[in-house]
Amino acid sequence: MGENTKEVEKEINSITRKLSALSPASSSPKFSATRLMKQLKEKEATLTLLQQMGENTTELDKEIIDIRHKLSAKAAGPIADDGRLPLKVLFFDLDETLLTSTDPSVNAGSLDGLSFLGQVPWAADPSQNVDVIVNRGIVKLLRECTNQDHVKWYIISAGHNLEKLEVMLAKCGPSVVPDNQDIGVEIFGHDGKSGSNNKRNAIQGILNKLETQFMISEALFIDDTQKNINDVAKISKIRGVKVPEGRWQADWLDITLMTNKNIADCFYYIKSGMGALKKTKRKGKKSSKPKGKKSSKPKGKKSSKPKGKKSSKPKGKKSSKSTNL
Repeated sequence: MGENTKEVEKEINSITRKLSALSPASSSPKFSATRLMKQLKEKEATLTLLQQMGENTTELDKEIIDIRHKLSAKAAGPIADDGRLPLKVLFFDLDETLLTSTDPSVNAGSLDGLSFLGQVPWAADPSQNVDVIVNRGIVKLLRECTNQDHVKWYIISAGHNLEKLEVMLAKCGPSVVPDNQDIGVEIFGHDGKSGSNNKRNAIQGILNKLETQFMISEALFIDDTQKNINDVAKISKIRGVKVPEGRWQADWLDITLMTNKNIADCFYYIKSGMGALKKTKRKGKKSSKPKGKKSSKPKGKKSSKPKGKKSSKPKGKKSSKSTNL
C-alpha cells in the first residue's frame, strides 16, 4: 500500500522549475541577498550624507530603489519599512516526519515513493540494525530549503536519533544542514520533560531572534503528532502541517512519513508570496474543455452491483524498532 506519486511529483517538479525561473541569479554571489543588503545599507548611508550636504541624490535614489526591487524578488515578498527582509521559515519534526526506521525484513524502501538511505544500530539492541527510510521527495525539498536565500529551516525533535539524521543529511549532500546551529538552538531533546524545553518554546525563541532581522508573516510546523501541532499552533504566526499516520504499509508494518501532499504544501509555501498560501486545500484548475449541450439521452439506472466488502485482513502491530517521536 502506498501513495499515487506520479501527479504530485509532477507538481513538485513544476514548482521547482518556477522557483528557478523566479531567481535565475540566486547562485551568483554578486546577487546574493546578503551582498545586496550590504550594498543597500552602504548606499542609504551615502544618501543620508549627501542629503545633509544638500547634494542632488536623484541617481542614488534610483539605485536604492533598484536594489530594493532585487531584494524583494529574491525574498518573494516586499521589504519592511524598517529594512527587514521577508523570510520563510519551516520547522520539521524528525522521526515519523522527515524519516523513519523500519525492520529490514519488511523491505520498506521498495514501496512506491519511499527510499532506503542506509542502516543504523537499533537503539533497543545495538547488535541489530534498522533501515532508515524517507519519502523520496524529502531530499529535493531540503535541498530547496537550503538553496533559497529567503528560506530558513530547522529540525525540532523530542528524541535523540543523531545517527538517523546523519544518514539522511549525507544523502542530501554536504551543503544541506538545518539552520539550528546558526541561531544556537539544539535539534534534539525538545520533549517538555525538563521544564520549559518543549517544541513550542524552542520555536517561539527562534522566531523572536529571527524577527529582529527579518519580517515573518507565517511559518510552518510539520509534525506527525496532533498534540504537538495544537500546542505549537498557539504561536500566532505558526501554521501546522499534520503528517497522517500509516499512509504506507510494508507487510505488517504501518509507516508514517511526510506524504507527497505534505511536501507539495511546503513547496507552495516557499514559492508563494507572504501570506498568499491558503491554509487548507488548493483549488484545482478548471477544465479548458468547452462545455457541450446537455445530452437528451436519458440517464441510466445506477448499477445494483453490490460494493465489495473491505478486506478483513488484520493490520499488524507497528514495529518496536520504529520510534514515533
